[in-house]
Amino acid sequence: KRGEEGVDPYAGDGHGVGDHVVPIRAVSRRALALLREGRDRLHVLSVHAQACNFLSEDGALIALVSPRLGRGPFHLVLSEEADFHRLCAFAPVLWVRGNVLELGGRRFSLDRAQVWDPRVTWPRLSSFVHLLKERTRAALAQKKAQGALFHLIRRRIDEGLEWLLGGLVTGEEARTRAGVTRLAGLGPGLTPAGDDVLLGVLAALWALRRMDVLDLLAPLVRSFALPHTTQLSASWLHYALEGAFSEPWHALAAAWDREDAAEVSRVLESIRAIGATSGYYALLGFLHGLERFSPGDGGEESG
Repeated sequence: KRGEEGVDPYAGDGHGVGDHVVPIRAVSRRALALLREGRDRLHVLSVHAQACNFLSEDGALIALVSPRLGRGPFHLVLSEEADFHRLCAFAPVLWVRGNVLELGGRRFSLDRAQVWDPRVTWPRLSSFVHLLKERTRAALAQKKAQGALFHLIRRRIDEGLEWLLGGLVTGEEARTRAGVTRLAGLGPGLTPAGDDVLLGVLAALWALRRMDVLDLLAPLVRSFALPHTTQLSASWLHYALEGAFSEPWHALAAAWDREDAAEVSRVLESIRAIGATSGYYALLGFLHGLERFSPGDGGEESG
């Protein structure tokens, strides 16, 4: 044993990340490609209860995550739970050794990992979209307003959305750009609320197959949002621009395809519960996007 009081900081801790090789259960095609492109090490960017985010020297982001957090565009999902704070405390570098990743004295194997496509396959449009909007409103209503900061951010979110959606509806690039710049990086945290709203709007546009609107919005997000927010948030938006989202959005598309109203409600609740407010704001953007661009809605306003 080594280290303070004779304790080896890399020794097993009973949380599934000891000396044995831990299988990685699932990895997205995008994350696997990043690991195959000659990157041999990534540095710890941030540590959370269910994830550790790593950044390569050229800016690529990869995350080791718990099974509870699930699949995402840049996630490597472990096959067992881990104490990520302990896991990353003494090991700032993730080494890539072929199909084995090394972090301190711990090793993670990609040999049996399920490779999945993070791009969501949305169902064909039908009248069910009206029920989807109703259930999304209901999910949002479960979030109770908390404090002056929440109200201030929400007011600025609403202002940014009005500029953004107004510009997208009329095809005005300048107005759309103003909306993007008002939302980009707005709010505290590693994924600011304004970025979560942008992600939700992008999800709605992909779901509705509004490629004409995406063609206007995408270059503005790349130019005026990605460079002006956190690295983690920029990564989520980068993938959203390609139609790639985390596992709950795939579950929502599947429930929508089956027109399973109860399951749609359950999945919407799971999205809303992501983070302190990230899921809430993503659903807010999603609802606004659905209401402005669903066929036959005529610019219906959200509450």
